[in-house]
Amino acid sequence: MKKFLSFLFFGIMPVLAFSQPVNDDCANRTTISVLTATTTSYSVDLTNATESIDASCDGNAANDYLDVWYEFTMPVDGNIRVTDVSGLDGFSIFDSCGGTELTCFYGNDFAYNLTAATTYVLRVARRSIYADVVSFDIQAFETIANDECADRIPITVTTAGVSSYSVDLRNATESIDASCDGNVANDYLDVWYEFTMPVDGNIRVTDVSGLDGFSIFDSCGGTELTCFYGNDFAYNLTAATTYVLRVARRSLYADVVSFDIQAFETIANDECADRIPITVTTGGVSSYSVDLRKASESLNASCDGNVANDYLDVWYEFTMPVDGNIRVTDVSGLDGFSIFDSCGGTELTCFYGNDFGYNLTAATTYVLRVARRSIYADVVSFDIQAFETIANDECADRIPITITTGGVSSYSVDLRNASESLNASCDGNVANDYLDVWYEFTMPVDGNIRVTDASGLDGFSIFDNCGGTELTCFYGNDFAYNLTAATTYVLRVARRSIYADIVDFDIQAFESAENDDCLNATYINVGIVDYTEVTQDHRKASESIDASCDNASQINLDLWYEFVMPVNGNIEISNIGGLDGVSLFDGCAGTELDCFDGNGLFFGLTSGTTYYLRSSKRDIYADIITFRIQAIEAPLAPCATTTQFVGGTWDNGLPNMTTNAIIRSNYNTSTHGSFSACSLAIDASTFLTINSGDFVEVAFNIDVNGTLNVEHEASLVQRDDASVTLNNGAINVVVTTPELDGRDFMLMGSPMSAETTTGVLNGVERVRNHLTENFTPNVAVAATSPGAGNWLDEEGDDWPVYAGSINPGEGYMIMRSVTGPATALNLSYNEGTLNNGLITYSATFNADQNSSPNIIANPYASPILADDFINSNATIVDAVYFWEHRTSPNSGNPGPYGLDYTMEDISIYNLTGGTAAAGSDPSTMPNGVIATAQGFGIKALAAGDVSFSNVMRRTSGNTTLRSLDNDRIWLNVQSDRYDLNSTALIGFLAQASEQIDPGYDAKRLATNVSLYSHLRDGSDQLGIQALGSFDEGMKISMGFATLIDERISYTISIENIIGLNLENATVYLIDSHNNSIVDLSSGNYTFVSEKGIYDNRFTLQFTPELVLNNANHNINTVALYPNPTKGTITVSSLTNAIQKVEIRDMLGRIVQSELFLDETTIQLALKAEQSGTYFVSIFTSEGIVFKKLIKE
Repeated sequence: MKKFLSFLFFGIMPVLAFSQPVNDDCANRTTISVLTATTTSYSVDLTNATESIDASCDGNAANDYLDVWYEFTMPVDGNIRVTDVSGLDGFSIFDSCGGTELTCFYGNDFAYNLTAATTYVLRVARRSIYADVVSFDIQAFETIANDECADRIPITVTTAGVSSYSVDLRNATESIDASCDGNVANDYLDVWYEFTMPVDGNIRVTDVSGLDGFSIFDSCGGTELTCFYGNDFAYNLTAATTYVLRVARRSLYADVVSFDIQAFETIANDECADRIPITVTTGGVSSYSVDLRKASESLNASCDGNVANDYLDVWYEFTMPVDGNIRVTDVSGLDGFSIFDSCGGTELTCFYGNDFGYNLTAATTYVLRVARRSIYADVVSFDIQAFETIANDECADRIPITITTGGVSSYSVDLRNASESLNASCDGNVANDYLDVWYEFTMPVDGNIRVTDASGLDGFSIFDNCGGTELTCFYGNDFAYNLTAATTYVLRVARRSIYADIVDFDIQAFESAENDDCLNATYINVGIVDYTEVTQDHRKASESIDASCDNASQINLDLWYEFVMPVNGNIEISNIGGLDGVSLFDGCAGTELDCFDGNGLFFGLTSGTTYYLRSSKRDIYADIITFRIQAIEAPLAPCATTTQFVGGTWDNGLPNMTTNAIIRSNYNTSTHGSFSACSLAIDASTFLTINSGDFVEVAFNIDVNGTLNVEHEASLVQRDDASVTLNNGAINVVVTTPELDGRDFMLMGSPMSAETTTGVLNGVERVRNHLTENFTPNVAVAATSPGAGNWLDEEGDDWPVYAGSINPGEGYMIMRSVTGPATALNLSYNEGTLNNGLITYSATFNADQNSSPNIIANPYASPILADDFINSNATIVDAVYFWEHRTSPNSGNPGPYGLDYTMEDISIYNLTGGTAAAGSDPSTMPNGVIATAQGFGIKALAAGDVSFSNVMRRTSGNTTLRSLDNDRIWLNVQSDRYDLNSTALIGFLAQASEQIDPGYDAKRLATNVSLYSHLRDGSDQLGIQALGSFDEGMKISMGFATLIDERISYTISIENIIGLNLENATVYLIDSHNNSIVDLSSGNYTFVSEKGIYDNRFTLQFTPELVLNNANHNINTVALYPNPTKGTITVSSLTNAIQKVEIRDMLGRIVQSELFLDETTIQLALKAEQSGTYFVSIFTSEGIVFKKLIKE
């Protein structure tokens, strides 16, 4: 074994080995091209290479560095550059194989000073643990002319504008390291220029990046005068002097560098000793302009930034015309201003941007420095103005003003003349200056003062005296509260210095209202028939409390009222805006019952109870308002708690069936979700929208004061039959019909109590109601289909045109139009209120059930369950019938009109299940849910009231009747030539019997093609039949009828199966006319038929064997073996002679037929070659025996 493994290992080694690259050693180097015009790209897989040598820049010599070799001829004197590689990739250049290494680097880099027409050797390497495919670009760059200082190029630098230059540093090498270059281990590629300075002053380099370095020397190899990277200055150069300029960039970033350069002559007032006098007056601003690009830095002022930065400055002096302030304006935050008492003296103030210098002395001369950081140096324009100190600049110098209740008193002050005395509590950052002036006033009444017509920049604070206690402080229009009559107060008016200007303000006093607190609430006599109006002035109020709907960070001025509720119900507040708040309490300092802004209602108040109403308004909007209050009788259910939807959320958690729900702000179920509640109230001017597929479920009353929208396929369900929906606002229930062709119609009712044909149905072509007493079954239909359900009237007078009220629970035929394209009807029901609770319809009964069609409709704004409806009306209703509006009326259909509809378009549902309309998609069969306002038919079993109740209602249309307990099978017959079909439903339910069960069995319809079942005795033609619980031994007799006057083929198939018993069973169909049996579980059955009614033609069963013709013939006396078989079978009959044997496939087709002369045992070789299941019909003198045969 060991020898075998050794052989296997070494035997497969050549398969696993990598072939070496051709240029794995220098002697086999590959020639590559290196160009100046563009990069040349190459790629090599180093995983196949070995190590030849260690280059100087490789790492630890103990590591393997896999390498390959190239050679190239240098096209020019200059550099080559390798790019597009990683730091793992090493490149070294040699003068020959085994020669001198000229350069070595890893990653993107250069090799310098190579010679034109010379061939060099290039080694590409990577450490073995990182070996992979390496791609690299290589390019040559010819040495630039000014690569050395000795070869510098003259450039022109002027004061008239920038001179622009461009250079490709990839053509350069490094000459020296300048002082501002980075790590000296890096290469900084440089080129050289010289220029002659046209003036005494500065040069500025612009339009460059932070990668670009500039240094100036007095000569080649001389003194470096300045060095910087990016846009910057060189200062104090001398006119007519020639300077050397070095331009550099680190080799890693080498590229084309473009730069602009310009000279600036030194400005006259560059130093304080050379300051220029300027004029500062109180009559207006004096404007000045200076180019700081001509300046240098003299000193650092206290408000300058980092002292390592250059701040270029110029100097002025001015004489102050008055005692007071100077203000600098029209400048940016980049511009700095500092004032000194003299050159080299004390700095008095320093600021950037628009600001003030304060408390300067008249006739005194001051020094002004204007500065800006060098990188932002440019022309600076500024305005300067003096302001004389105002008389009331200090509290001790306050001025008296008059404040009255008769109206506003108006005042104006220029805060540019002021300085800062103190910081009030509502001022901002204490580091900022707030210029202030002072007043005093005597309060005329107990109450409030209000400041108006001020901006949010204006601050007002009130003190009890100078240096005393601050009583209030605010910015903008606002109040001071609870001041005392005949008391003198001090008023400070302030504004931040950068916004200082003339301030205008109005001030007025308001005497405190008597009902400013709850204990002094004003009594209101609340009416029922009409509202009571109350006028109030919130400017006379203060804030007592914050109600739950107030913003606690704001001041909400409130007034209080008291009333006794005259009835059980609601209080409506109206005639106010969204800024007006109202809240209701059960007592002073009691429990808040509710709170809202704007018009609205307080719900569920009790007759004879005293309540306290708080009216509030935010202080900045306070004014005189008049509100209306009225009681509305509308008792709510005794629910445990209440939750309100306010501002996008429920204030007391999600509602449930024990919770009152009040909608105070717009609610959409698509955003906030469906919900259930004990009772529901919708506030005035508020919308509750129930979207398609969503629901709102309410146990008791609904009180609509705003708008309730129930969209198409949405559900609103009330549970208590005795409860009502009060419509004091608007209710809209939307139903969208399927698309209706010309002459197509729908059966519809109404979910609203007072809907009319001129309302919701105003746009339709025609409305008809059904008169059962005028109905006589059509004779032609009865003659062709005597056992079928007949919905066609003989005289055609049972559907008269109708106009008037749409009665709850009654169905109406509506036709969209006579002509035109298929279009849906969007019906919006909005008259009256929602139907709820017990709704009855008086069913008419004629001579028999088939003569008693009644048209009714779901009267609710929610679906109902058909099972509940049938069970609740079992003495009158055993099935419901739906019009599927599939086909247009046709002259070929039987009936009294020129164009008649067909019963092919009627589907059926009963307690057994549903069958689709003939020719319909099986998925459209009724599922037991009847939608909002959906009309449908019944065939009355007797006269009496058909009732609807809330127990039938559902919150969605997704309820189905499919369950594991009830087995059901739907069989479909289809005309192969025409688009005609029919479905029969057979259900196996424990509660059903083998006789007619009202509610579970239904007659077939008189359709053109029909498949139906019979009772055990062969009677009745049933479209739906319910039998007892499923038993595999059951045999169901079935019939077939066709009105097609041709001999054509039809196909019977299983349309659907529900239930474990049936899903696990095999379904067989016996055709007694053709003496055939087929497994419908595996395939369909096709047969040929002429026009006629063929009762009891078929038998449906769930075992494969059956004896026809002779019930006494024992099936066990006939044997078939072997089974399964590989090709030959033996058939043996113990008691009767064998006359014939037929073999059929799964589709019922005869694949073999043999005749015999009264033999009792025969052998038969199967002609069928395909393996599978077959059915053998054995004809004997006493009947036919069927057996299932498996061919292997």
